[in-house]
Amino acid sequence: MFQSIKNRFTGGSTSTSTSTISSKKDNGVPENASYSLFFNRLESNQVRRCCGLIAPKITNQAVFQLTDYQVDAVVSDATVTTVMTQQYKNDSTTPVEAKYEMPLPPYAAVNKFVVTYDGKVLFAKIKERQAAAEKYDDAIASGNQAFLVEKNSSGTFSTVIGNIPPGKEVTVSVTTVSEIGTHLEDLHFCLHRFMFPDKKFDFKLNLTVNLSSQIQSIAVDDWSSADKQITDNKATVKLSSKEGVKKNIIISIKPKADQEKPSYFIEKTETTPAEYAVGLNFYPTLTVTPEDVDQHSEFIFLIDCSGSMSGSQIQKAKLALEILMRSLTEKSKFNIWLFGSSHKSLFPTSQIYSDATLESASAYISKIDANLGGTELYAPLKAIFAQAYDPQYPRQLFILTDGEISDRDRTIDLAGKDSLTTRIFTLGIGSGVDRNLVVGLSKSCKGYYDFIDSNTEMENRVMKLMSIAMEPIISNIKVDWADLDVIQAPKVVRPIYSKERMIISGLVNSIPSNSSLIKNIVITADGPTGEKLTYEIAVDFSQAQSSGSSLQTLTAHLIIADLEKEEEKSRKTVSHKEQIVALGKKYNLVSNHTSFVVIAESETPIEETMKTVNVLQQKQQVELYDDDLLSGPIRRRAAPGGGGGRGGGMPQVLRKSSVTNSRSLSAKGGAISPMSSVSSSSSSSTIDSLMDDCFDDHDDDEEENASSGSSDDGGMLRSAPQQQSIAFSSPSKDKKMKKKSESKKEENL
Repeated sequence: MFQSIKNRFTGGSTSTSTSTISSKKDNGVPENASYSLFFNRLESNQVRRCCGLIAPKITNQAVFQLTDYQVDAVVSDATVTTVMTQQYKNDSTTPVEAKYEMPLPPYAAVNKFVVTYDGKVLFAKIKERQAAAEKYDDAIASGNQAFLVEKNSSGTFSTVIGNIPPGKEVTVSVTTVSEIGTHLEDLHFCLHRFMFPDKKFDFKLNLTVNLSSQIQSIAVDDWSSADKQITDNKATVKLSSKEGVKKNIIISIKPKADQEKPSYFIEKTETTPAEYAVGLNFYPTLTVTPEDVDQHSEFIFLIDCSGSMSGSQIQKAKLALEILMRSLTEKSKFNIWLFGSSHKSLFPTSQIYSDATLESASAYISKIDANLGGTELYAPLKAIFAQAYDPQYPRQLFILTDGEISDRDRTIDLAGKDSLTTRIFTLGIGSGVDRNLVVGLSKSCKGYYDFIDSNTEMENRVMKLMSIAMEPIISNIKVDWADLDVIQAPKVVRPIYSKERMIISGLVNSIPSNSSLIKNIVITADGPTGEKLTYEIAVDFSQAQSSGSSLQTLTAHLIIADLEKEEEKSRKTVSHKEQIVALGKKYNLVSNHTSFVVIAESETPIEETMKTVNVLQQKQQVELYDDDLLSGPIRRRAAPGGGGGRGGGMPQVLRKSSVTNSRSLSAKGGAISPMSSVSSSSSSSTIDSLMDDCFDDHDDDEEENASSGSSDDGGMLRSAPQQQSIAFSSPSKDKKMKKKSESKKEENL
């Protein structure tokens, strides 16, 4: 039993775990809260806001005014259901198509979309992504109002509100389901300020808390006007502002229950036979002396051998690598990778640490030199992540670099996607290191970083990181679901550190009719002292609640996330589209393959050409001329030398030849129009397609193409210039709209 083993760990010195550090960053987020990665990436500008499209010259800016924003949320032991209701008004003199993109964390999913328009309440239907986009385009072409919610390749969610007539109001309600945030034993409800438009509007938050145990206290960071009420295991919190959302919202809930004791949550459907969702939850506490730690790990050392590392830099990297290599144990697997313009490795796959492999490594290290040309970190990282992950050997990746790469943000985004299987430790070498890269890579994967300027403190700094990498963990976690037919999420459970919450969920199709309603579910894992840990949880299915479906929906979302990840890693050779669409339709979930769409048929079809506005980016009017295209606010980060290398260059459609010699940039003939927005294909009205039209990416096989553009400041979120957006007009779509409008006129006659 885990409890008896846990008691053996007490009494010794305690190694510092990543989950026991409670210091807060400037944004008020605890360093190792479960949501800190998402918040830190927003704060450090590693997640970019969609930069939209830019009109060559804008004189009369369309205004699609956000007037009210209300958030109603319900918190349980494991999930958060949040309803975000936004009220808009078209104050312009022409119809508009408004685009509003909201960054959501990977542990959240959109599962309901309701529009109130012209006195009607319209409920969106989940459809296969392409079918939803075509239905939206057809509605716009027919002069009707249409609304679309979809997930972009960057992981954000976009709302497109099309063909809203002048003076009309529309209310959009988006419901999300997510995991509850955690830090140590506390539950956290959190919303980042970048999830809201940076402007004034009336804001209200109504939070309801329903836990299975008594609530000890509730704290609200930086909101003095919070109204809190606690009654036993229930509570309410109310916040309001007339100025919009200028600060992050972090509400900390402290339960009185013993969090170290494993528990479970269970829901069931009202169908016959019933289907269930089960969540297993506990916080392991590990107190073990460093000399008693005897656990497996895989160590991969990735060394920068580009030209910028020549001289003393590469010598420092080699010295650090030698120190790291001689710190390993025989329970370790390892490999050495070198990267520059290309990449290579010592072994095809990681090998067990032994005298023979150490000798091979020593010979390999002696020949390392800064002779691999440029600096391409993305490709070797992708190759490492593509290798099979062995849960018995949790992966620790050490990166030694001077940090001079051209696609920093894209590389950090890639690392963050593998945070469930890999922890990254980054050593920045030299005084000219890119500190944002070093910090960003480590924070994206719950790792640590340090900087080496001289050889004086080399050994101490390197060993500090290695000691953290070897801290006690519970790994190779598996669940025996007895005789139940279960789809588990996550499919592979990452290692758990001391006082870090573990939640494993499963969708149970049904319970065998001739079996007991009490099932003994067994969790097994490898402990930090090399022993096998076992814990049994008796789950009573007769206690399942049928009053809600948040756990079922969240579990389905996590299953979809696993399937999407497998598709990404396979470079599109594996497709789970059919299964993802089926789950999306069953649980109303937006995914890479499904979207929400709703159509409001208009008695008087809109015949005027729409303006396109970006709700997030209306504050500043942008005027760009031909000469501005080389230095405008959406210019992508150039590769060294200013060329169009990886991450460099300028948007293809904004090259000078694309926009000059147009006497009047009108919608006629398919020219670029600063005042019009008509889709050029069935899906081009979506954010992704607009971005694909705007940016010419030179890596067609990369998953992040649609979101790889960034501004000169590294994709700044907070300080990015506000931009007006346009779309591109298509002659075929113009004709389609005209034809349908003429048909309507003939019917009226």
